[in-house]
Amino acid sequence: MKQLTGTLSVTDFLKVRNLIWRHATLEFQPRKASLMLERQTAYKLFDWDAYIEKITTANQSFALLQKTMTGKALAKLHLTEDAYEEAQLQIMTQSALL
Repeated sequence: MKQLTGTLSVTDFLKVRNLIWRHATLEFQPRKASLMLERQTAYKLFDWDAYIEKITTANQSFALLQKTMTGKALAKLHLTEDAYEEAQLQIMTQSALL
């Protein structure tokens, strides 16, 4: 990582993003299991509103956890969200060109 400028190379961005995703996934497992049980119960009872709510809750909870963990990781690495987003845009641009 280019610590002097506070920027991320594409390779380093991918490493950081992968680590954040792995940790968020591991941390979310207990919550995911709980929501899955509630979702299955709603499915068996044909309670579609509750079923959809559990899916939505799981998605929102995981997104919030990822955002929180990303913020903590960036702070630990002394990177700004702008540098992280800049690297992400760079990857998206390069991917579009391929």
